[in-house]
Order: sequence, then structure tokens, then C-alpha cells
Amino acid sequence: MAHIPSELVAAFRGTAARTLSSEEDTALAPILMGILERCEAAWPGVRLAPKAFVAHLGLHTPPSEPLAQALSSLHCEDLYLALASVEGQRAALDGLESAVLVPAGERCAAWRTRTPSWTRCSSSLACGSWWRRAAELRASRSTRAGGR
Repeated sequence: MAHIPSELVAAFRGTAARTLSSEEDTALAPILMGILERCEAAWPGVRLAPKAFVAHLGLHTPPSEPLAQALSSLHCEDLYLALASVEGQRAALDGLESAVLVPAGERCAAWRTRTPSWTRCSSSLACGSWWRRAAELRASRSTRAGGR
């Protein structure tokens, strides 16, 4: 997909919480082009309007770091997927489910089968109240979920 670099820079600049130096402004176009290429490659069935996405990046780029460093610290591919999911794109929602939600659910299910370290605490006073609160929460959830 062809992107017009000057339009991308203008879209980023319009939402960024920083004023770009002339050096940053000049360096920004190739950085944004590279980010878009990576995002489109990471999520091939997902398509966002490039200007909308770089404007979104501008909102999330930390103003306190040098621009190139700030952009490289972002998880741009994740932001791309998240924004497309919020827009309701089916491919993005499917990607979110398979790449994030299912693995997270599997990790939570595996965690539930382990005995948490706080149940073996030697301080009965601290753990007793924690344990009691956890039991209350679990009981209330079981009641709402039909006893599961």
C-alpha cells in the first residue's frame, strides 16, 4: 500500500504531545513507513487507514524520550491490532482472540491448578485475612456462575 510520507508526518504531528524538532521531523517519515510495513506484515488481514494509525501513534508516544527511542519502545503491532479491534474489524478481532485472549485464558486456567504461594505463608495473621477474602470472592463468583 502506498503511503504519502508528508501526510503521515502531518497526521502524527497533529496528535503528538510534543513539538518535533526539525531533525525529528525529517527522520519521522521513514520511521513511520517502517512501522506501517511491520504492522501490516504482522496482521495481514487487518487494514487501518495509515493516517489514522499514525495519529493514534502520536497520542501514545511518550513525549519525554527522544522520538526514535519513544517509537521503538511502543508495541506498534499490538497498537495496530488493538485499534483495528476497536473499529470492529473481524480479522482484527479474530487475531486478538487467537493471539491474546485464548493464550491468556490458557495461562489463567493453568494458574488455577497451582497452589498459590500465599496459601503457605508462615504469618497466619496476614494470610488469614487474605485467604478469607479470596474465599469470599471465590464463593460469590461460584454462586453467580451457577456453582462452578
